[in-house]
Formats: sequence, structure tokens, C-alpha cells
Amino acid sequence: MTGPAGRSLTSNVGAGVKMDTSKVGDRVSVAYEEKLSFVLSGPNTATPGGRDVSVTAAATTGTRAAGVMADQTVANWWVTGVNTSANTISLVNPNGGEVRTYNVVAPEGRAQLPRVKTGDKLTAIDTQVLVVAISPKK
Repeated sequence: MTGPAGRSLTSNVGAGVKMDTSKVGDRVSVAYEEKLSFVLSGPNTATPGGRDVSVTAAATTGTRAAGVMADQTVANWWVTGVNTSANTISLVNPNGGEVRTYNVVAPEGRAQLPRVKTGDKLTAIDTQVLVVAISPKK
């Protein structure tokens, strides 16, 4: 499947999910949405715990099948540096690791860079939803 910006998307379903009522030539409808949000917090503000949550469900009735997959990842970072003239932000995982520097390319993100200070916390929330429906060839 080709997603936003021409990216190829692949999704795996669990062994318990069966859509064995489908046949070659059946009509497949797919909807995909991804939302990436960032929340900036001051150094003394509590942030949500990091997590990775995934839910998958499927149903079949006769010759029709449908399935949905939803994932959400929440990750927290400490800001170690901001360069507004180069439009970059440097982050490190609070549990340790290397400092990573990212180019801020979206105009909305660049407009917010002057607000970001070393020591702030940045929470990234990545939510993805995939819905698939299979119906018989007409």
C-alpha cells in the first residue's frame, strides 16, 4: 500500500487474525491516518510515561471481512540544545544515550523554536490507525 507522501506502508497482524474469506479479485478498501504531535514542557513539569500500545481487531461475516489496527507511541526527550538560526533541536533520552540533533523543517515547528530552552522536555506522541475492509468482487 502507498501512504502519505508516497511512502510504502506495511502492517503485520497477529496469528489470531484470519481473513480467509477473501479471494483474488475481491475489493479491498484501506484507510490510514498518522498523527505526530509534540508537547513542550518546562524542566520541572511531569510528563506522561513512555509507552508503546497496539490494538488489532478483525471480523468476518459471510464473504466480507474487516480489520483495524491502532498504534500509539509516547516518547519523552530532554532538550540539550536549540539553534534557531540553523533550525535544529538537540535531544537526549532521559534514560541515557547519545544526543541526537534534528532539523526542524515544518514552518510551524520553526516558528516555535524560540520558545524552546535547554532543559525543557519534549514529548512525542505518534498515533497510527489503519482500517481495512474486504468485499467480494462485483
